[in-house]
Amino acid sequence: MKDSTKHRVKRSNIAADGKKSGVGDKGLATAPMIRPSPSKCRNTPSHEQPAAPALSQKQGLAPESAQRFHSDTRVQLSNVSVTLVRGDDDLLYYRFYAEGRHALIPAPEVITNDSRVFGELAKIDVLATLPEQKRLIKALIAGAQVEDGSKVVTRLGYEDADIPRYFVYGDGSIISPVEVSNIYPLVGSNKVFASKGRFQAYEFFVSAALRNQSIPITVFFFALSEVIKPFAVAAGLNVENKIMELVGGSTNYKSALTSIVAASAWGFATQQDGYAKRWNMTDNKIEEYFRDYNSHLLVLDEATLASKDVHKRGEMIANVVHRVSSGQGRGRSGVEDRGHSVTVLSNSNQPIRSLLPPEQDVIDALEVRLISFQMPQRANGFFDTIPLNSDAVGTAMGRVFRTVQKHHGLAARRLIRKLLNLAISDKAHLQNIIEKAVAKFLKAAGMISADVGTLDHRRIQPFALAYATAVVSFKTGAFHKQRWGKVRRSILRAWTDHASLGRETSQDSHLHSYMTDSGNSFVDCRSGSKPEISDGTFGKLAGFFITGRDGRLYLAVPASQVESMGLSKAALKTWKSKGLLRADSGGLQTKLRLRKVKGQEKQDAFYRFLLAAVPDKVKLLE
Repeated sequence: MKDSTKHRVKRSNIAADGKKSGVGDKGLATAPMIRPSPSKCRNTPSHEQPAAPALSQKQGLAPESAQRFHSDTRVQLSNVSVTLVRGDDDLLYYRFYAEGRHALIPAPEVITNDSRVFGELAKIDVLATLPEQKRLIKALIAGAQVEDGSKVVTRLGYEDADIPRYFVYGDGSIISPVEVSNIYPLVGSNKVFASKGRFQAYEFFVSAALRNQSIPITVFFFALSEVIKPFAVAAGLNVENKIMELVGGSTNYKSALTSIVAASAWGFATQQDGYAKRWNMTDNKIEEYFRDYNSHLLVLDEATLASKDVHKRGEMIANVVHRVSSGQGRGRSGVEDRGHSVTVLSNSNQPIRSLLPPEQDVIDALEVRLISFQMPQRANGFFDTIPLNSDAVGTAMGRVFRTVQKHHGLAARRLIRKLLNLAISDKAHLQNIIEKAVAKFLKAAGMISADVGTLDHRRIQPFALAYATAVVSFKTGAFHKQRWGKVRRSILRAWTDHASLGRETSQDSHLHSYMTDSGNSFVDCRSGSKPEISDGTFGKLAGFFITGRDGRLYLAVPASQVESMGLSKAALKTWKSKGLLRADSGGLQTKLRLRKVKGQEKQDAFYRFLLAAVPDKVKLLE
């Protein structure tokens, strides 16, 4: 439905027209009041019909209020038309149209619920209160004809077609590079999707703050990745709904990056009644969010506010995470669940992982669905360096805050329009751009085709999609590439430094589990001695504890045993890039002389992992 601001504009035009037609400037021409005829008023003689009092006779009404009383915008019933329109959900809808505004009501409700009909009509200034007026509306309903070629759109997002022509935005507007007529969105106006200002000013200041910043630039393009999702799916890519969260204390710009910067790409960016929503929601409320933000970005602020009860909070958040990822809402009797597609950003003082029930299956499922950026231990927090042309992060972000108040809701609209233009002219080329960008990113991250289906491969998908979104933005001319710096390098750094399981598990449990496995035996060579170990015995050993030339502690795992660690080649490459796997140049392995065979030193191939300490429960070979 049209934005209410447009309705006000139309009324002001009516006032202007009234002056031209001789209506005084004290008020607007209004529909004549419909009163019962004297013959139909059984209880009151015609000569006793009470006259409407003059405005000057009404007590307490100053001239200004009298002027407002005259400014009646009620629509004459003779100007109302009613037609039937087929919806994209295969239901028929009655379309009530009057003076540039319309109301859409499902046919079953029109037939069974008179109150709903007259209530909806009142919202477009069609007031039918008297019996004659209601009979007239019902007569229009009975005579309604089907509009050929028209459609009621019940869902946000792209047209459900092989090559979509339009995108229904969150405020009910239709974005399309071509002329599209007779499409009636069922969604009402939503001010959080409002747009304002100039894109050039928006991009200039936002890109200056985010340029070459790994986490901020990843969050921004991830926030826009919902725009390319359907085309990525059509290109055969594995695309899932994902959540990214920023975790850290106050005053580190985690909320600013999600609720202000990323949100400003889609709509009205402010922390008070703005685009972002709070985690403190009911099950029914998250269903509303899935509907209201379908095919858009959804920002959820402060996960710790989900519930005061710690147990309930964990269960509710786990439920939301799973339902976001599944693309399905809750099933309800008699209602078809058509699913949803949303990209979600969250922020919190505590990681969502710590708020969930401790069961292992819950944690394992979360690894796939959630990417958590915990604030790095560095001076600039989530920023790698002080942004361009600024003396501090706060200075740059201050410029961004001022910018998004004047310019917002522009980036997503612009990208959608440019993307649709390319899709209509050459959809195959668009899909090829996305497919190549994803493949290029995965290759740079050390992923190979054999890694498909692994946990790390599924977790890297939102990073690859964020990079592909940036590439599409640049190639379609939606954004200016030179302003954003080395985007692939920045997003790749966010992955390797903060999100890959290779980084996390090296410091957490993976090596610990391997070393404390009762079936694994190790040799302690930290003293520098080289024990006598036959080839047969060596083939059964899980590793050697050694001291490197740098004086640090390492676990050297025989190349023949590394498969039993359950690490993909991508994870090993990630560990190497982080310095957690030390290897000879050009590969992942290192050749070491750690044993003797019949008194002679023997050289073997190892994978050499940096260690913090040797666990207590390690089985050492005597």
